[in-house]
Amino acid sequence: MSKRILELEKNTWIQAYQIRNFELGVLQKKTPWILSKHINCYYDPKAMGIFNHCMPEKRYFAKSKALIVQKYRFDKSFLSLDILNFVQWAKNLIDGGWYIMGYYDEYYIPETVSYQYRHFRHTMLIYGYDDESQLFYAMGYTSDRKYRSHCLTYSEFISSIGVDFDRENESYIKRDIERIEFDAFRLNPECDFTFDLSQVYTSLLDYINCEDSGYRHQRGLKYGFDCEREFVNYIKAQKGKYLDERYSRFFMELKELMVRRLEYLAGEQVVSQGILSEYQKICEQQKTVHLLFIKYNLTMDERIIDRLADKMNGIIESEKIILPRITDEIYACLVKKHDEEYL
Repeated sequence: MSKRILELEKNTWIQAYQIRNFELGVLQKKTPWILSKHINCYYDPKAMGIFNHCMPEKRYFAKSKALIVQKYRFDKSFLSLDILNFVQWAKNLIDGGWYIMGYYDEYYIPETVSYQYRHFRHTMLIYGYDDESQLFYAMGYTSDRKYRSHCLTYSEFISSIGVDFDRENESYIKRDIERIEFDAFRLNPECDFTFDLSQVYTSLLDYINCEDSGYRHQRGLKYGFDCEREFVNYIKAQKGKYLDERYSRFFMELKELMVRRLEYLAGEQVVSQGILSEYQKICEQQKTVHLLFIKYNLTMDERIIDRLADKMNGIIESEKIILPRITDEIYACLVKKHDEEYL
């Protein structure tokens, strides 16, 4: 009997969208490097109005090659034909230090909200196994609406990737159910995990100018302050309806990341302690917005909608003042470093 559990940070800084959590679980200890990421944001009207991180790095930080990634795609017939022992295959990957992000039918996974209720294909991360108890260790959102560690048996693992259900009598959510899909990834030891102040400066300018890499409204997306304004519009439009708490959590985490970033920059004497203190107040206001989202969903008190819109407009106005000051101080530091290098 054997057992292997890979190291994984479970208290990640980003939990609004769990695919980002999976990456951070492996990479968050590269703290200064991570703090030069996740700065800009976008709104996508075509994706049910989703608000998300604007990441030129793409998934798994492909541009900087922070993670080594291997994609696996199998026809579902591999299970019925007994071509591959998927349990042993997954264990071999874990033994090699690979984390396994896959797409699983939550109907078969006990800790999830869809367990024995509906067929719902969703992402989950496998990061360990135990032969004695016949369990895989997993990370993902659970039925108590928390991002946390849980377990599934080897047989539940096989059922969840097989996506076997009665098509005539059972409904199913999500596409590509005929494929078994995994992305295996691990830390790239050759990556240069150094803080990139120039990237922070450029991303902050994009946020202020509502751009992505100097371009406005690519593919209909809205960035930075335009994204935050769309968040205000979303709040106003939801009067009498449920507010998606993922969105308020997203903006709260974005501000919390900025505080961490400014704490690092203040420690490096790039920005002043005064700017850090001012932005901490903005972050606290954003946390209040998230709490008001929760309160509204519990009470459906429509007066809270107006309070939320006012608070978000106030946050935007405060950021319009402080973000240019932050970029000015970063620019001054970049100029000083340049002069020191070439004089």
